[in-house]
Amino acid sequence: MPASEATYVPRLDTFRAIAALSIVYHHYLGGLLPTYLQLQMSVGIDFFFVLSGFLITGLLLGAKGRCSAILSSFYLRRTARIFPLYYLALSLGLIFQIPGFWQSLPWSPFYLVNVGMIVNNSWFGFVSHFWTLAVEEQFYLLWPILLLGLGSRVWIFAVLWIVAAMGYRYIVQAEATNLFLNMTVLGTGDELMIGSLAALSCKEFGAVRVERMLRPLLLISVPALMVAMLVGIVTLVPNWFRATFIPPLAALAFVWLTVRAWRDGPDGNSWGGKILPAIGLISYGIYVWHFLLLWPCTLLEQLGYPVVPTRLLGIAVTLVVSWLSFRFFETPLRQFGKRLASKLEAPEPVPSTVSV
Repeated sequence: MPASEATYVPRLDTFRAIAALSIVYHHYLGGLLPTYLQLQMSVGIDFFFVLSGFLITGLLLGAKGRCSAILSSFYLRRTARIFPLYYLALSLGLIFQIPGFWQSLPWSPFYLVNVGMIVNNSWFGFVSHFWTLAVEEQFYLLWPILLLGLGSRVWIFAVLWIVAAMGYRYIVQAEATNLFLNMTVLGTGDELMIGSLAALSCKEFGAVRVERMLRPLLLISVPALMVAMLVGIVTLVPNWFRATFIPPLAALAFVWLTVRAWRDGPDGNSWGGKILPAIGLISYGIYVWHFLLLWPCTLLEQLGYPVVPTRLLGIAVTLVVSWLSFRFFETPLRQFGKRLASKLEAPEPVPSTVSV
């Protein structure tokens, strides 16, 4: 049975788990392998962007009530979902003086790590991964207002956003300018908008038809994903083509997986048993904590501890810490946010149990 906005689809949490674990692999283990065996698993970030665009758009389209009430409820829920863990991790990074955290000021408290890296033209150490959270937060500020305010014209705007993102990346790579310019809501906008357009299409035409339309595009999206993942192949592809076309083409593979999961609904196979959906539930914590916890691993390695066992221990600790923060910190605050948001919703709102 196809999913609705009010249903929980375990396979989407499987995808979150795969995306989160691929990023953990990329940061903890990817650089330890010979170049010809390495996988560019940072594509997990691209998968997260597609999922975010799809789910946020779907939730907004399924909401009932006045536009102002929908937006107020949405932002309250997002704040309770995202802010507490972000600021907890940021505070701990500053207290323990983890490299990069003090350097990230004054940008990081305002979800502007990506802007700070552009201004400084440098990474911010172990807080650098917060650039993706900054992009998503900037997306959350812009897209809901545009989605609800533009009406049917939002389709045109979304397509233009995709074209603009591709053109922007082409210009940036051609001029060999600041590396971090791509790490913006414009530079990654095509992936976010491809997910959003898929949600709009599912609402308009149904997930069954949309999945069927996306299926032939796998002939080009899967090879593009392979190019994005295989380090040895990446160097053979011209920079202008890789920067301009590979991200949106690979995103089509991710969006097909997402729409297919939505088509199959809550009764569909999770593709991950019970373990991967459970990991997917704590994927936000995994993403936030994993890079901070890589810092003590590097300290142990400097003391002579073997790299691979230390990194594997760091991954295990990341999973434990993420579960603890989800269970005892994130969940109570999310429930509090939902209670506040429910007061702003329509008298008979469509409930949402989808974890985004």
